[in-house]
Amino acid sequence: MVPSDEQETRQHLRNPVEACRPIAVQVLDEDGQPASAWYFADILDVSVGGFCLLITEDQPMPLSQLLRMRLDVRPHPSFGVDVMQAELRWFVRAGFVVTLGVGFEKPLETLPPLLPCRRTTKREIAA
Repeated sequence: MVPSDEQETRQHLRNPVEACRPIAVQVLDEDGQPASAWYFADILDVSVGGFCLLITEDQPMPLSQLLRMRLDVRPHPSFGVDVMQAELRWFVRAGFVVTLGVGFEKPLETLPPLLPCRRTTKREIAA
């Protein structure tokens, strides 16, 4: 298998993520103002340079190349901030599912630990 151009230019090692708390993502306009609602995103992998995220929302997310985004990382306090700026690097849309790669405005110094999902046991559903 031959690596893609994107893999050849990747600067940071990607680390797969087990089930962890989702973050929220918002698209910004050219002036840095909100251009979309907040979307919940599951983290598929993380590096010191960015995330690979999975979004499953009924409302389509307005995406195009080179968008700026805001990431609400409060569910993971180890980032040391509530909100981070990022840039959309790539995206793949399949119906209402979107996978996207985002690059942090500034690479992190170290990889922060991500907190697991809050629900650790299956919820009983009454019949």
